[in-house]
Amino acid sequence: MENRFRYRTVAMILALGSLAGMAESLKTREAGRIILVKVLNTAGAPLEMLQGAEQQMAQVYRRFGATVVWQYTAEVPRGEPSLGAAEGYAVYYLRILRREGAYRKELDPRAAGYAAPGSRFVSVFYDRIQDEAAVMDVPEHVIFGYVVAHELGHTFLPANCHAPGSVMSAHMEKEYWNKARKGWLNFRPEDGKQILAALRR
Repeated sequence: MENRFRYRTVAMILALGSLAGMAESLKTREAGRIILVKVLNTAGAPLEMLQGAEQQMAQVYRRFGATVVWQYTAEVPRGEPSLGAAEGYAVYYLRILRREGAYRKELDPRAAGYAAPGSRFVSVFYDRIQDEAAVMDVPEHVIFGYVVAHELGHTFLPANCHAPGSVMSAHMEKEYWNKARKGWLNFRPEDGKQILAALRR
């Protein structure tokens, strides 16, 4: 038992060392362009779906030069999380909720999530994503990834940043989701530039 524990400890140390090396490499290569999203999955969304959503979202941000990494956590910060400038990345929190237990009167009933300009918190309603996926016949991870990409965009961009035909479209119709599942739905070039500028501040 003692040897088994020792082997597991060594393996964990090696794995952490590898992750630290990857993080150091990212910092050196892409300083000021890394977004660390800490995920609070209070709605119990399936991990496999979330991993697909992460890949979907990361691909969208990668197209204009930003790197997105998700990290799962059970910790809820007090106040706004710090920028993490010393570490070379910006920290944001993604709260996965159920609309029924987190209803906000000021929100459009069709909203799948919300975020405020300048905030570091993004909230997404998993049950709304499930409904949208069923109605639009689009995989959940595609919708989830694009909803998070959209809401995170709100934290970087001005309040009036909705733009039809892009990730920042106010309402996603069937044609938009069809583009999204093919990887054809993006931020406008000017929005990508604004996000990168905000990350470097």
